[in-house]
Amino acid sequence: SDAVYEMNWYYLATMAVLAIVFVGIYCSMVVPLKKTTAAAKAYAVGNYEKKLVVHSTGEFKALADVIGYMGDTMHRFSEYQREIIANVSHDFRSPLTSIKGYAEAIKDGTIPPEQQEKYLDVVLFEVERLTKLTSNLLILNTMDQKGMILQPSEFDINEVIKNLARTF
Repeated sequence: SDAVYEMNWYYLATMAVLAIVFVGIYCSMVVPLKKTTAAAKAYAVGNYEKKLVVHSTGEFKALADVIGYMGDTMHRFSEYQREIIANVSHDFRSPLTSIKGYAEAIKDGTIPPEQQEKYLDVVLFEVERLTKLTSNLLILNTMDQKGMILQPSEFDINEVIKNLARTF
């Protein structure tokens, strides 16, 4: 009976130690890995709002930190991309509106024939502006790919203001 009692005590102690080890492994390895996996899946579908917080050490912490940094970077890039698209759309809409308006006014006779050349010059200016915008977009795209930097250049601000005033 004492031998059975000691054996039961030994098995009970062994089971308790195994349970503690299992809980420790689960909390230090499985939980951080599940959180990291969930965050990576969220980032993969564009949900950058999910913050990754892992209370761990070693490789799991390093992995979580890298994936968290990736999510933050992707979030900033996504916002930057939306801002660029909004700005480009606005910059294209203005000259297109001028071109359309002057072309319709010339076509329907609102602008008399003697003034058409003046307004056709504005239309050509706006077409040139759109061409430059398109070219600049292509340059911006290659800058991202090649790591190029912007090169400032001189221009006549008075001429820019005159052309804008003529447009509007």
